[in-house]
Amino acid sequence: MISLLKVSESDAEDIFEMAGMLSMSFDVAGKHELSDFLRVLKDDETIFLIARIANVAVGYLYGNTHYAFYAAQNVAWIEELYVKEEYRRNGVANSLLKHAELIANERKAALISVATRRAEQFYERSGYQRSAHYFRKLLGN
Repeated sequence: MISLLKVSESDAEDIFEMAGMLSMSFDVAGKHELSDFLRVLKDDETIFLIARIANVAVGYLYGNTHYAFYAAQNVAWIEELYVKEEYRRNGVANSLLKHAELIANERKAALISVATRRAEQFYERSGYQRSAHYFRKLLGN
């Protein structure tokens, strides 16, 4: 059975481990700071969920809601959604996504968006539509 919980301080190490497995552009191993984690937890606009099965952390979702001028109201953004490989295709990602959508709805968000490299079919099956191309520029930080 999948348990979905709002992330707490005690989840930091599990989140850091999974974020390291998700990251393709950055080597984040050993670079996470608890102070950054706590800052994110305190942000009222954060959507931060962890999925557990038998008390084992198996996935997480991190995003936020914010005001957008193009919508003249709040919108939501999913920054990260990760499920450990051995737990994929068991409804974990879908559960995390649906719970994030509920939170976004409660916050009166007009839409929820996500950029993806590897999960296009998952988001399409979940009712998401292609909307734009994603561009990025790495900065020297």
